Amino acid sequence: MAVVSGRQIRAARALVGISQQELAEAVGLTKQSISKIEDGAVTPRAGTISDIVKKFHKFKVEFTPNEGLCIKSDSVTKLSGKKDFMYFVDLEYEAALAPSTIDGTKPFCMYNLDSRMFKKYLQEYHDAHVERLKKIKDLKIRIISPYTKEEQGVSNNYLDFRYIKDPNFAGMPFCAFGDYFAVINFDVEDPPEILLVYSQMLADSYRKQFDLMWKYALPSLDDK
Repeated sequence: MAVVSGRQIRAARALVGISQQELAEAVGLTKQSISKIEDGAVTPRAGTISDIVKKFHKFKVEFTPNEGLCIKSDSVTKLSGKKDFMYFVDLEYEAALAPSTIDGTKPFCMYNLDSRMFKKYLQEYHDAHVERLKKIKDLKIRIISPYTKEEQGVSNNYLDFRYIKDPNFAGMPFCAFGDYFAVINFDVEDPPEILLVYSQMLADSYRKQFDLMWKYALPSLDDK
């Protein structure tokens, strides 16, 4: 993790317009702790800095050398483990709330993903995530999977589901949401491992690829 100073954190807050209290709640600290970090009175743990950096990543703010800041264009972030997975589904949730997802301008697409893996590695956070997605009016997430609804226990109202018969032809699991594209690998030492790419061009390109696969995927369990 790159060195991030308290002055950078204060400047990043000013740049995106969030308070010390909002930042503190986002990373599990008190307002007083954030104030001390920004004033240089305490040296935060690497994990705390990582959480702060990820919070500003959602605003597309990047911390640069010599106490600089910039608004990111395209970027790639590697995530791994349960905590990063929770961060990842929080990004998905924020994208699900966006008008561009609801109106279909930037549809939410998931390919070759097994919902059982989400439940396994998110554990109790999975159910909370599903419940908040259910509350988003008119949300629709399209999924193509080699596993049937019955196998996955999928029944949520916001899911539009199709499947492919042969998992050997499925390829690497991926999803596209908002301006993000992500490749997800559960077959690693500290699962899942996620390559998260912030790129409108790439996200839109994979959505077009998904649309083509959607046409050839089977629309109902009766077709298997």
